[in-house]
Amino acid sequence: MPFQTVEEGLASPQGAVVSKKELIQGVVNSLKQQKLDDAASLYRRSKEDIGYELMNFAGRGELAKPLANVFLQTKDFYKAAQVFETLDMKREAAENYAKAGSFDSAAEWYANISEFALSAEMFERGGAYSRAAPLFEKSDQWLDAARNYAKADQAFLAGRAFVKGGDQKKALECLQKVQTGNPDYAEAVDLLGPILEDSFRQSLLLGDGEFSIFVRGPICWLFLTLAVLSLAVIIKRNLGPKKKGPAVVEG
Repeated sequence: MPFQTVEEGLASPQGAVVSKKELIQGVVNSLKQQKLDDAASLYRRSKEDIGYELMNFAGRGELAKPLANVFLQTKDFYKAAQVFETLDMKREAAENYAKAGSFDSAAEWYANISEFALSAEMFERGGAYSRAAPLFEKSDQWLDAARNYAKADQAFLAGRAFVKGGDQKKALECLQKVQTGNPDYAEAVDLLGPILEDSFRQSLLLGDGEFSIFVRGPICWLFLTLAVLSLAVIIKRNLGPKKKGPAVVEG
C-alpha cells in the first residue's frame, strides 16, 4: 500500500502520521544503509521540500554523494549541483546547474575547470552575452564571439571578431556602425579599409554588386570621400596641362 501525503509529512501504510522530522530521519537512515531507491522514494513523496534540511544532515561527509544521487534520481538537479559543489566535484556541479537552468552558476563552474567554450555557451543561454563573448574568443570560436558581441551592442568588438572569423559581410555591417567619437574608431577604420577595398573590387567584377553598403555609416562615408578625392587627384594629374620644360637655346 503506497504512502499518502498529509500536511505534516507522510502517513504510513498503517495510517500513523509520520512527522517531517521522522521522514528526514527515514531518508538519512536509508542513505546510511545505501538504500538509495528507498531514500529517493521517500524524498519524492514528501509534500514539503525537505531537501535543504537533508543537506544539513547529510550534505557533507560520507552521505553527501549518496544524497546527491538521490537528488539526481528525483530530478532535483539544483540541489544535486549544490551537494557536488560542497564535494568540490566541479564538472558534476556545472552539469547539474545547467540541467537546473542555472546557467550563470554552470558557466562559473565550467570556467573554474578551464572549459571556456562550455562556460561561454552557458553564459549565452543565460543571456549574459558580454560575458560569453570573451570566453568564445579564448576558445578561438570567433564567429560565436562575434555573435555575442553583436547581441551585447558592442559593434567594434563584434566587427573585429567577424573579421577574425572570416565573415567580411557581417564585419562590415558592424564596423560601419562605429561612430567618430568612439575610442576604437581609428582601429575600426584600419579593419574596414581592406574589407571595403575587397568588396569594391568584387562589386566591380560582378557588375551587379550591392554598392549601397558603402554609404551606410560614417566610416563608409569617409572611405567613399577619400576614394573620390583620390580619383580626382589621379584624373587631374593625368589630364591636366603638362608643364613645359625650360627653353633650350641653340648656340
